[in-house]
Amino acid sequence: MLPRGLTPKILLLVGFSALIFIYSHQAYLRRVKEFELKKIQTISDNFFAEGDPEVVKRVRPVSTAYKEAELMTTFGKPFSDFKDEDWASFWDIIYKVYPIVEPEEPGLPNKMRQLSEGEIVNELVNRYQMPFVNLTKEGWNIFFDIILNK
Repeated sequence: MLPRGLTPKILLLVGFSALIFIYSHQAYLRRVKEFELKKIQTISDNFFAEGDPEVVKRVRPVSTAYKEAELMTTFGKPFSDFKDEDWASFWDIIYKVYPIVEPEEPGLPNKMRQLSEGEIVNELVNRYQMPFVNLTKEGWNIFFDIILNK
């Protein structure tokens, strides 16, 4: 047990020490706070990205059966061999949002967005060589007309 008059003096000393520490590290603490707020904002934006019209430019239709049939008749393989999980993976390339926007600062999470048409082309060529490797610009226009109803 401390003597009666010593406790307030110790508390004052600790309080002044904390005040001096905060004051001397004020700029650093402000930067840390701003960084953490940006991080929280990015995580929040990513969580709600699927409902944000700025992020989701293309919306998946209720049924893709007509588009699937049109792709099978227009392009044949690989679409004619697709199973349900293949179609799900294919439509994810077109409509899903991905964490691909590079963060503005190291340590922040990537921002979510849909793939651009060029990125869709690259992903489809990587995943399904045929028929995408040999498609001309006109072929890609037909493909995007089918899947995006342009």
